[in-house]
Amino acid sequence: MAQSIIKRAGIFGGRPYVQGTRLTVEAIQEQLASGSTGDQLLVIHPDLTREGLEAARRYVVRVVNKGVLRPTNYGR
Repeated sequence: MAQSIIKRAGIFGGRPYVQGTRLTVEAIQEQLASGSTGDQLLVIHPDLTREGLEAARRYVVRVVNKGVLRPTNYGR
């Protein structure tokens, strides 16, 4: 099954998530930022496919490139 990123009001508070899972893009990114690898996420979340993981990564890149996320002083 092809997994894409879905964003619907009323589901996960309107946050984007991977179709067919209960994983938001934010949750995936947090796990990756905490040091988990993509392969580890695929084992931990059996409903997540490699295609879904890559869709989440591409979604984040598109959001950043559109300037939706603003630079912050986090980590300083």
